[in-house]
Amino acid sequence: MCSSGYYQLSGACIVCDTTTPASTLTCGSTMFATACSAGFYATGGLCVACSTGANTCTASGVSAGGCKDGYYLDTTCKECSAGAATCSTATDFTTCKAGWSK
Repeated sequence: MCSSGYYQLSGACIVCDTTTPASTLTCGSTMFATACSAGFYATGGLCVACSTGANTCTASGVSAGGCKDGYYLDTTCKECSAGAATCSTATDFTTCKAGWSK
């Protein structure tokens, strides 16, 4: 069994593609990602970034694990209005950034 970021070939552990080492967790060959880091998803053997603001995502890049601070979920993660640190809709602020108030 090989460590994360490697695959087994003829008894040896070979490193996955090194062009995006932070995003590839496991691979089936040098250039074929089978699992990716948080914020990425595997498609066509590559690790592709989730849509902007998503913590984790499905194979289409759509948020599956909620949104990062400063974003709210409305089919996809959308950015909160200026001054909002967290929000539940574009205009419903939960908390404000420093120097801003409700």
